Amino acid sequence: MEALKFDFKPLRFAYSKVFGKLYQGAYFGRLSALSYGEHPEPELPNDEWVKVRTVYSGICASDMHAIFLSGSLDNPTTPFISFPMVLGHEVVGTVERVGREVRDLDKGERVLIMPILSCVTRGIDPPCPPCEEGNVAVCRNFAEGSLPPGLIMGENSRINGAFAPFVVAHEKQCLKIPEGVSFEDAVIADPFSTSLHAILQNPPNPGDNVLVYSLGTLGLSTVIALRALYPDCHIIAVGRHAFQKDLASRLGAHNVINSGHGIFQEVAEILGGKVYKVYRGKPIVIGGVNIVYDCAGSADTIETSLRLIKEKGKVVLIGVASPKRFEWSPLWLREISLVGSMSAGADNYGGRTMNTFEIYLELIRDGIIDVKPLVTHKFRLEQYQQAFETCANKRLTKSIKVLFDFS
Repeated sequence: MEALKFDFKPLRFAYSKVFGKLYQGAYFGRLSALSYGEHPEPELPNDEWVKVRTVYSGICASDMHAIFLSGSLDNPTTPFISFPMVLGHEVVGTVERVGREVRDLDKGERVLIMPILSCVTRGIDPPCPPCEEGNVAVCRNFAEGSLPPGLIMGENSRINGAFAPFVVAHEKQCLKIPEGVSFEDAVIADPFSTSLHAILQNPPNPGDNVLVYSLGTLGLSTVIALRALYPDCHIIAVGRHAFQKDLASRLGAHNVINSGHGIFQEVAEILGGKVYKVYRGKPIVIGGVNIVYDCAGSADTIETSLRLIKEKGKVVLIGVASPKRFEWSPLWLREISLVGSMSAGADNYGGRTMNTFEIYLELIRDGIIDVKPLVTHKFRLEQYQQAFETCANKRLTKSIKVLFDFS
Protein backbone atom coordinates (compact mmCIF):
# COMPACT_ATOMS: atom_id res chain seq x y z
CA MET A 1 0.00 0.00 0.00
CA GLU A 2 1.06 3.63 -0.51
CA ALA A 3 1.60 5.53 2.74
CA LEU A 4 3.20 8.64 4.21
CA LYS A 5 6.12 7.65 6.42
CA PHE A 6 8.22 9.79 8.73
CA ASP A 7 11.69 8.64 9.81
CA PHE A 8 14.05 10.32 12.22
CA LYS A 9 17.28 9.54 10.37
CA PRO A 10 20.08 12.06 11.11
CA LEU A 11 20.88 12.98 7.49
CA ARG A 12 17.24 13.34 6.45
CA PHE A 13 16.48 15.32 9.59
CA ALA A 14 19.44 17.63 9.00
CA TYR A 15 18.48 18.18 5.34
CA SER A 16 14.89 19.09 6.25
CA LYS A 17 15.95 21.29 9.16
CA VAL A 18 18.51 23.29 7.20
CA PHE A 19 16.89 23.62 3.80
CA GLY A 20 13.33 23.89 5.16
CA LYS A 21 14.24 27.37 6.41
CA LEU A 22 15.04 28.35 2.83
CA TYR A 23 12.08 26.81 1.02
CA GLN A 24 9.02 24.95 2.31
CA GLY A 25 9.30 22.15 -0.25
CA ALA A 26 12.39 20.80 1.53
CA TYR A 27 10.11 19.34 4.20
CA PHE A 28 8.44 17.16 1.55
CA GLY A 29 11.28 16.52 -0.87
CA ARG A 30 13.01 13.31 -1.87
CA LEU A 31 15.67 13.71 0.86
CA SER A 32 13.37 14.90 3.65
CA ALA A 33 12.32 13.02 6.78
CA LEU A 34 8.88 12.54 5.19
CA SER A 35 8.48 10.06 2.33
CA TYR A 36 5.56 8.79 0.25
CA GLY A 37 5.79 5.28 -1.08
CA GLU A 38 5.18 1.58 -0.67
CA HIS A 39 4.63 0.32 2.86
CA PRO A 40 3.53 -3.16 4.00
CA GLU A 41 -0.16 -3.55 4.79
CA PRO A 42 -0.59 -3.85 8.55
CA GLU A 43 -1.12 -7.24 10.18
CA LEU A 44 -3.27 -7.86 13.27
CA PRO A 45 -1.01 -7.89 16.37
CA ASN A 46 -3.32 -10.51 17.89
CA ASP A 47 -6.87 -11.84 17.60
CA GLU A 48 -8.38 -8.93 19.59
CA TRP A 49 -7.63 -6.50 16.76
CA VAL A 50 -9.38 -5.51 13.54
CA LYS A 51 -8.13 -4.21 10.23
CA VAL A 52 -9.88 -1.08 8.97
CA ARG A 53 -10.04 0.38 5.48
CA THR A 54 -9.54 4.13 5.80
CA VAL A 55 -12.26 6.44 4.46
CA TYR A 56 -11.04 9.78 5.85
CA SER A 57 -8.05 10.82 7.92
CA GLY A 58 -7.55 14.32 9.28
CA ILE A 59 -4.35 16.32 9.41
CA CYS A 60 -3.66 17.35 13.00
CA ALA A 61 -1.43 20.16 14.24
CA SER A 62 0.79 17.50 15.82
CA ASP A 63 1.33 15.98 12.36
CA MET A 64 2.35 19.40 11.11
CA HIS A 65 4.74 19.87 14.04
CA ALA A 66 6.42 16.59 13.08
CA ILE A 67 6.62 17.36 9.36
CA PHE A 68 7.95 20.88 9.91
CA LEU A 69 10.30 19.70 12.67
CA SER A 70 9.03 22.30 15.12
CA GLY A 71 9.36 20.15 18.25
CA SER A 72 12.23 20.21 20.72
CA LEU A 73 14.59 17.35 21.60
CA ASP A 74 14.01 17.84 25.33
CA ASN A 75 10.25 17.30 24.94
CA PRO A 76 9.21 14.69 27.52
CA THR A 77 7.01 12.89 24.96
CA THR A 78 10.09 11.71 23.04
CA PRO A 79 10.46 8.44 25.05
CA PHE A 80 6.97 7.56 23.83
CA ILE A 81 7.60 7.71 20.07
CA SER A 82 9.21 5.07 17.84
CA PHE A 83 10.47 5.32 14.25
CA PRO A 84 9.86 4.88 11.40
CA MET A 85 6.20 5.79 11.68
CA VAL A 86 3.30 6.26 9.29
CA LEU A 87 1.69 9.50 10.43
CA GLY A 88 -2.00 10.23 11.07
CA HIS A 89 -4.34 9.47 13.97
CA GLU A 90 -7.69 11.07 13.11
CA VAL A 91 -9.39 8.25 11.26
CA VAL A 92 -12.71 6.71 10.28
CA GLY A 93 -13.32 3.74 8.03
CA THR A 94 -14.93 0.35 7.54
CA VAL A 95 -13.91 -2.91 9.17
CA GLU A 96 -12.03 -5.05 6.64
CA ARG A 97 -10.91 -8.00 8.77
CA VAL A 98 -11.93 -9.18 12.26
CA GLY A 99 -9.73 -11.05 14.71
CA ARG A 100 -11.10 -14.35 16.05
CA GLU A 101 -11.55 -13.02 19.60
CA VAL A 102 -13.34 -9.81 18.58
CA ARG A 103 -16.89 -9.96 19.89
CA ASP A 104 -18.65 -6.73 18.99
CA LEU A 105 -17.51 -5.81 15.48
CA ASP A 106 -18.28 -7.28 12.08
CA LYS A 107 -16.77 -6.84 8.65
CA GLY A 108 -18.20 -3.83 6.84
CA GLU A 109 -19.19 -1.86 9.95
CA ARG A 110 -18.40 1.86 10.04
CA VAL A 111 -16.02 2.75 12.85
CA LEU A 112 -14.28 5.69 14.46
CA ILE A 113 -10.90 4.80 15.95
CA MET A 114 -9.70 6.25 19.25
CA PRO A 115 -5.94 6.51 18.64
CA ILE A 116 -4.45 6.14 22.14
CA LEU A 117 -2.21 3.06 22.55
CA SER A 118 -2.84 2.41 26.23
CA CYS A 119 -2.70 -0.66 28.48
CA VAL A 120 -5.41 -2.71 26.74
CA THR A 121 -3.80 -2.31 23.30
CA ARG A 122 -0.45 -3.30 24.80
CA GLY A 123 -1.74 -6.46 26.45
CA ILE A 124 -1.08 -5.17 29.96
CA ASP A 125 -3.34 -6.74 32.58
CA PRO A 126 -4.18 -5.46 35.12
CA PRO A 127 -4.25 -1.99 33.55
CA CYS A 128 -2.63 0.99 35.24
CA PRO A 129 -4.85 3.12 37.56
CA PRO A 130 -5.61 5.83 34.95
CA CYS A 131 -6.65 3.22 32.38
CA GLU A 132 -8.75 1.44 34.98
CA GLU A 133 -10.63 4.73 35.46
CA GLY A 134 -11.07 5.22 31.72
CA ASN A 135 -8.47 7.98 31.45
CA VAL A 136 -6.38 6.20 28.83
CA ALA A 137 -4.78 9.41 27.54
CA VAL A 138 -2.68 9.59 30.72
CA CYS A 139 -1.78 5.88 30.70
CA ARG A 140 1.47 5.03 32.51
CA ASN A 141 2.60 2.41 29.99
CA PHE A 142 3.13 4.13 26.65
CA ALA A 143 6.57 2.51 26.35
CA GLU A 144 5.69 -0.88 27.84
CA GLY A 145 3.91 -4.10 26.92
CA SER A 146 3.71 -5.86 23.57
CA LEU A 147 4.01 -2.76 21.37
CA PRO A 148 6.92 -0.39 20.75
CA PRO A 149 6.84 3.04 22.40
CA GLY A 150 4.08 5.28 21.12
CA LEU A 151 1.35 7.43 22.65
CA ILE A 152 -0.92 7.00 19.67
CA MET A 153 -1.21 5.29 16.32
CA GLY A 154 0.85 7.41 13.96
CA GLU A 155 3.65 7.70 16.52
CA ASN A 156 4.48 4.01 16.66
CA SER A 157 6.82 1.95 14.50
CA ARG A 158 4.49 -1.08 14.48
CA ILE A 159 0.97 0.37 14.50
CA ASN A 160 0.85 2.55 11.42
CA GLY A 161 -1.13 5.76 11.34
CA ALA A 162 -3.98 6.82 9.11
CA PHE A 163 -2.04 8.43 6.26
CA ALA A 164 -2.46 5.05 4.63
CA PRO A 165 -5.38 3.10 3.12
CA PHE A 166 -5.40 0.50 5.93
CA VAL A 167 -4.88 0.65 9.70
CA VAL A 168 -5.27 -1.83 12.54
CA ALA A 169 -6.89 -1.14 15.89
CA HIS A 170 -7.75 -3.04 19.04
CA GLU A 171 -11.49 -3.66 19.29
CA LYS A 172 -11.61 -1.44 22.39
CA GLN A 173 -10.31 1.47 20.30
CA CYS A 174 -13.20 1.19 17.84
CA LEU A 175 -16.53 2.97 18.22
CA LYS A 176 -19.39 2.17 15.86
CA ILE A 177 -20.52 5.26 14.00
CA PRO A 178 -24.26 5.72 14.70
CA GLU A 179 -26.77 5.68 11.89
CA GLY A 180 -27.27 9.16 10.53
CA VAL A 181 -23.74 10.29 11.43
CA SER A 182 -21.58 10.75 8.34
CA PHE A 183 -17.95 9.73 8.01
CA GLU A 184 -17.10 13.39 7.53
CA ASP A 185 -18.71 14.37 10.84
CA ALA A 186 -17.20 11.38 12.65
CA VAL A 187 -13.63 12.14 11.59
CA ILE A 188 -13.77 15.43 13.51
CA ALA A 189 -14.16 13.43 16.74
CA ASP A 190 -10.50 13.54 17.74
CA PRO A 191 -9.89 17.32 17.65
CA PHE A 192 -13.39 18.13 18.89
CA SER A 193 -13.07 15.66 21.78
CA THR A 194 -9.76 17.24 22.74
CA SER A 195 -11.55 20.56 23.23
CA LEU A 196 -14.65 18.96 24.74
CA HIS A 197 -12.62 17.00 27.31
CA ALA A 198 -10.83 20.17 28.42
CA ILE A 199 -14.16 21.97 28.84
CA LEU A 200 -15.92 19.13 30.67
CA GLN A 201 -12.98 18.83 33.06
CA ASN A 202 -12.85 22.63 33.53
CA PRO A 203 -16.38 23.90 32.90
CA PRO A 204 -17.46 27.53 33.17
CA ASN A 205 -20.04 28.59 35.72
CA PRO A 206 -23.26 30.30 34.58
CA GLY A 207 -22.47 33.91 33.73
CA ASP A 208 -18.72 33.38 33.44
CA ASN A 209 -16.76 35.33 30.89
CA VAL A 210 -14.57 32.91 28.94
CA LEU A 211 -11.97 33.57 26.29
CA VAL A 212 -11.15 31.13 23.49
CA TYR A 213 -7.64 31.87 22.28
CA SER A 214 -6.72 30.83 18.71
CA LEU A 215 -9.36 29.83 16.18
CA GLY A 216 -8.11 26.77 14.38
CA THR A 217 -9.98 23.47 14.62
CA LEU A 218 -9.50 23.25 18.39
CA GLY A 219 -10.59 26.82 19.06
CA LEU A 220 -13.66 26.70 16.82
CA SER A 221 -14.60 23.33 18.35
CA THR A 222 -14.33 25.00 21.76
CA VAL A 223 -16.72 27.75 20.67
CA ILE A 224 -19.21 25.18 19.36
CA ALA A 225 -19.05 23.09 22.54
CA LEU A 226 -19.40 26.07 24.87
CA ARG A 227 -22.42 27.43 23.01
CA ALA A 228 -24.12 24.02 22.98
CA LEU A 229 -23.42 22.91 26.56
CA TYR A 230 -22.88 26.15 28.50
CA PRO A 231 -25.13 28.73 26.83
CA ASP A 232 -25.09 31.01 29.89
CA CYS A 233 -21.41 31.85 29.59
CA HIS A 234 -20.13 34.83 27.61
CA ILE A 235 -17.63 33.85 24.91
CA ILE A 236 -14.84 36.11 23.68
CA ALA A 237 -13.03 34.53 20.72
CA VAL A 238 -9.54 35.65 19.75
CA GLY A 239 -8.15 34.91 16.30
CA ARG A 240 -5.56 35.96 13.76
CA HIS A 241 -7.28 35.60 10.40
CA ALA A 242 -10.50 37.29 9.26
CA PHE A 243 -12.08 34.07 7.97
CA GLN A 244 -11.52 32.39 11.37
CA LYS A 245 -13.06 35.30 13.22
CA ASP A 246 -16.04 35.43 10.88
CA LEU A 247 -16.73 31.73 11.44
CA ALA A 248 -16.34 32.06 15.23
CA SER A 249 -18.99 34.77 15.17
CA ARG A 250 -21.33 32.61 13.09
CA LEU A 251 -20.76 29.69 15.49
CA GLY A 252 -21.92 31.77 18.45
CA ALA A 253 -19.05 33.74 19.98
CA HIS A 254 -20.43 36.91 21.57
CA ASN A 255 -17.33 39.00 20.86
CA VAL A 256 -14.59 38.30 18.34
CA ILE A 257 -11.34 40.23 18.55
CA ASN A 258 -7.90 40.25 16.97
CA SER A 259 -4.94 38.52 18.61
CA GLY A 260 -2.61 41.54 18.33
CA HIS A 261 -1.37 43.86 21.08
CA GLY A 262 -4.77 45.57 21.29
CA ILE A 263 -6.28 42.44 22.84
CA PHE A 264 -5.78 43.82 26.36
CA GLN A 265 -7.71 47.03 25.77
CA GLU A 266 -10.48 45.23 23.88
CA VAL A 267 -11.03 42.65 26.63
CA ALA A 268 -11.02 45.39 29.27
CA GLU A 269 -13.60 47.41 27.32
CA ILE A 270 -15.88 44.39 26.84
CA LEU A 271 -15.80 43.47 30.53
CA GLY A 272 -15.42 46.87 32.16
CA GLY A 273 -11.92 46.08 33.39
CA LYS A 274 -8.83 48.25 33.50
CA VAL A 275 -5.50 47.95 31.69
CA TYR A 276 -2.27 48.65 33.61
CA LYS A 277 0.99 49.16 31.74
CA VAL A 278 4.24 47.59 32.90
CA TYR A 279 7.78 48.93 32.45
CA ARG A 280 8.32 46.74 29.41
CA GLY A 281 6.25 44.17 27.52
CA LYS A 282 2.61 43.17 27.79
CA PRO A 283 0.22 45.06 30.10
CA ILE A 284 -2.10 43.37 32.60
CA VAL A 285 -5.90 43.57 32.83
CA ILE A 286 -7.61 43.84 36.20
CA GLY A 287 -11.18 42.60 35.99
CA GLY A 288 -10.58 40.18 33.13
CA VAL A 289 -12.09 36.84 32.15
CA ASN A 290 -12.84 33.87 34.39
CA ILE A 291 -11.37 31.18 32.11
CA VAL A 292 -9.11 31.13 29.08
CA TYR A 293 -9.18 28.06 26.85
CA ASP A 294 -5.81 28.41 25.16
CA CYS A 295 -5.99 26.47 21.90
CA ALA A 296 -2.53 27.48 20.70
CA GLY A 297 -0.43 26.76 23.79
CA SER A 298 2.53 28.91 22.78
CA ALA A 299 4.64 30.89 25.22
CA ASP A 300 3.11 34.07 23.81
CA THR A 301 -0.52 32.95 24.20
CA ILE A 302 0.09 31.53 27.68
CA GLU A 303 1.66 34.77 28.88
CA THR A 304 -1.11 36.86 27.31
CA SER A 305 -3.75 34.58 28.84
CA LEU A 306 -2.27 34.98 32.32
CA ARG A 307 -2.48 38.76 31.93
CA LEU A 308 -6.14 38.64 30.82
CA ILE A 309 -7.43 36.46 33.68
CA LYS A 310 -9.15 37.89 36.73
CA GLU A 311 -8.15 36.87 40.22
CA LYS A 312 -8.65 33.16 41.04
CA GLY A 313 -9.22 32.47 37.33
CA LYS A 314 -8.03 29.54 35.26
CA VAL A 315 -6.04 29.06 32.05
CA VAL A 316 -6.70 25.70 30.37
CA LEU A 317 -4.06 24.55 27.88
CA ILE A 318 -5.65 22.71 24.96
CA GLY A 319 -3.21 23.50 22.17
CA VAL A 320 0.46 22.52 22.11
CA ALA A 321 3.43 24.51 20.81
CA SER A 322 7.19 24.51 21.37
CA PRO A 323 8.07 25.82 24.84
CA LYS A 324 9.87 29.13 25.35
CA ARG A 325 10.40 31.46 28.26
CA PHE A 326 7.42 33.53 29.36
CA GLU A 327 6.71 35.86 32.28
CA TRP A 328 4.61 33.84 34.75
CA SER A 329 4.31 36.29 37.66
CA PRO A 330 0.52 36.65 37.22
CA LEU A 331 0.22 33.03 38.39
CA TRP A 332 1.01 34.05 41.94
CA LEU A 333 0.03 37.71 41.66
CA ARG A 334 -3.60 36.87 40.85
CA GLU A 335 -3.66 33.28 42.23
CA ILE A 336 -4.39 31.84 38.78
CA SER A 337 -4.61 28.12 38.00
CA LEU A 338 -2.76 26.85 34.91
CA VAL A 339 -4.23 23.50 33.88
CA GLY A 340 -3.22 21.04 31.18
CA SER A 341 -5.60 18.80 29.25
CA MET A 342 -4.65 15.72 27.23
CA SER A 343 -6.81 14.35 24.43
CA ALA A 344 -9.97 12.58 25.68
CA GLY A 345 -10.93 10.60 28.77
CA ALA A 346 -13.69 9.62 31.15
CA ASP A 347 -16.11 12.56 31.25
CA ASN A 348 -19.56 13.13 32.69
CA TYR A 349 -22.38 13.89 30.29
CA GLY A 350 -26.06 13.74 31.15
CA GLY A 351 -25.33 12.02 34.46
CA ARG A 352 -23.28 9.27 32.77
CA THR A 353 -19.53 8.71 32.71
CA MET A 354 -18.47 8.11 29.12
CA ASN A 355 -15.43 8.42 26.91
CA THR A 356 -15.31 11.86 25.32
CA PHE A 357 -15.43 10.32 21.82
CA GLU A 358 -18.73 8.62 22.75
CA ILE A 359 -20.13 11.93 24.00
CA TYR A 360 -19.10 13.56 20.74
CA LEU A 361 -20.92 10.95 18.65
CA GLU A 362 -24.06 11.45 20.75
CA LEU A 363 -23.90 15.24 20.31
CA ILE A 364 -23.63 14.79 16.54
CA ARG A 365 -26.32 12.08 16.38
CA ASP A 366 -28.77 14.14 18.43
CA GLY A 367 -28.20 17.30 16.39
CA ILE A 368 -26.86 19.26 19.37
CA ILE A 369 -23.74 20.34 17.52
CA ASP A 370 -22.88 20.87 13.86
CA VAL A 371 -19.24 20.56 12.80
CA LYS A 372 -19.69 20.67 9.03
CA PRO A 373 -18.26 24.21 8.74
CA LEU A 374 -14.93 22.94 10.09
CA VAL A 375 -14.06 20.75 7.08
CA THR A 376 -12.68 23.04 4.39
CA HIS A 377 -10.43 20.91 2.15
CA LYS A 378 -10.02 17.32 0.98
CA PHE A 379 -7.10 15.76 -0.87
CA ARG A 380 -6.05 12.36 -2.11
CA LEU A 381 -3.04 10.99 -0.25
CA GLU A 382 -0.75 11.42 -3.25
CA GLN A 383 -1.53 15.16 -3.06
CA TYR A 384 0.10 15.29 0.38
CA GLN A 385 2.42 18.20 -0.40
CA GLN A 386 -0.50 20.38 -1.49
CA ALA A 387 -2.47 19.27 1.57
CA PHE A 388 0.29 20.22 4.01
CA GLU A 389 0.94 23.52 2.27
CA THR A 390 -2.79 24.24 2.53
CA CYS A 391 -2.60 23.66 6.28
CA ALA A 392 0.52 25.77 6.65
CA ASN A 393 -0.72 28.78 4.69
CA LYS A 394 -4.05 29.42 6.35
CA ARG A 395 -4.23 33.11 5.53
CA LEU A 396 -4.23 32.36 1.81
CA THR A 397 -6.09 29.04 1.76
CA LYS A 398 -8.61 29.74 4.56
CA SER A 399 -8.14 26.17 5.75
CA ILE A 400 -9.49 24.80 9.01
CA LYS A 401 -9.67 21.01 8.95
CA VAL A 402 -7.96 19.35 6.00
CA LEU A 403 -8.73 15.70 5.24
CA PHE A 404 -7.18 12.92 3.21
CA ASP A 405 -9.98 11.26 1.28
CA PHE A 406 -9.63 7.51 0.59
CA SER A 407 -13.27 6.96 -0.40
